[in-house]
Amino acid sequence: MKASTGLFEKLIDSEGKAELLTLFHKEPDLTDTAEGLAKRLGRSPEMTRVDLEELRELGLVQRSETYSFDKERDEEVQRLISLELDEVASLADGRATLGREGMKTGIGILDAMLEGSYPFPSAVAVSGEAGGGKTMLCQGFLGESLKRGGAGIYVALDDFPEKVRASLSAMGYDVAAFEAKNRLAFIDSYSCQIGLESRERYFCDSQELSILSITITTALTECGREGATSVVLDSFTTLLQKCGVKPSLGFLRVLVAKTRSFKADLWIKLNSRAFHPAIVAAVHDMVDGVIEVRRQETETGLRNALRISKMKGVLHKTTWVPYELHPRKGLVPLRSG
Repeated sequence: MKASTGLFEKLIDSEGKAELLTLFHKEPDLTDTAEGLAKRLGRSPEMTRVDLEELRELGLVQRSETYSFDKERDEEVQRLISLELDEVASLADGRATLGREGMKTGIGILDAMLEGSYPFPSAVAVSGEAGGGKTMLCQGFLGESLKRGGAGIYVALDDFPEKVRASLSAMGYDVAAFEAKNRLAFIDSYSCQIGLESRERYFCDSQELSILSITITTALTECGREGATSVVLDSFTTLLQKCGVKPSLGFLRVLVAKTRSFKADLWIKLNSRAFHPAIVAAVHDMVDGVIEVRRQETETGLRNALRISKMKGVLHKTTWVPYELHPRKGLVPLRSG
């Protein structure tokens, strides 16, 4: 089975369907007319009606005078998508992926879950809800790559590069030294969002995906080191929300191919709770690895946990491992007892 013919492709082959799924995912008890739904999304009623009818054919929405979401069918569709992607992943994992022998990420909790070396270079999605430590994990990976002598490119979509510098410095990484040696570069795609002029060497509007792609290529060419560069996109959630699902997925497909051509690592952040599971599945299908984080309410408060649900070419543990967030040490496993 090829992923390109998968169920999730049918669900998000139009921007309207992707937005409807996300809307219903956030408000599963919503009932409205096609005109009302179109108004909510800022789309034409005619095109919205076409998208709704296609979702109805898949059994996801029900129609009378209004449209409502079928939560039981949605759960069934999610299960089918999971089975479909598991089949594709098992076929992919059956093929060997060459990595640098004995290479570790430098992040203890991840290296303990990887049974062998980290398959450098890889495209990895760090996925989960807000507040779970995705940013700290990505920054820790980048910092450890820089400590090993590699280069790093941080695409800042959600915050000022200065804030990222401060965070990396707090974790013990010598940001000034890395930048002085032209081994660390920031692409500022945040300042323009709030009407400020960027002071970075590289900057662009995140809504201009073609310009963002060119800027990343320029940074890779000028600052990258073949076989030893790590790129962090923080975050892909912002692109999906600002640029739309289909254009953003197209951009990601190109970016994954581009970083592979440079033999560079690519880590992207994704708030998986913000979108319908079909959209999240489409993102996960494009990358080599998926690291998931979650937060759970316990009797003693919130508890964080992570798992590696996918990592092509290497054996890895898939069980959830609890951890705590440490401002200087990053993600630290919880000791039993």
